[in-house]
Amino acid sequence: MKQRAEAYISKQKGIGLALIAAIFDEAKKQHIDRIYAEARIIAKQFFEAKGFKLVEEQTMNFCGVEQVHLVMEKIW
Repeated sequence: MKQRAEAYISKQKGIGLALIAAIFDEAKKQHIDRIYAEARIIAKQFFEAKGFKLVEEQTMNFCGVEQVHLVMEKIW
């Protein structure tokens, strides 16, 4: 299952990069100096590579299944 998730993230990497670049550009235009993201744990490396830092880990329950989600932050 982990390999499938990693393959999916790698396959979709271009879309994630384009989205994050557009978000950063718009934030800078609006003089926003801090961005938060709630991410699944499998996306942690992606956000860290874009300069986000881990703020908090949250365990959430979705339909009886506990999942770890991350609150991440980028400041510039």
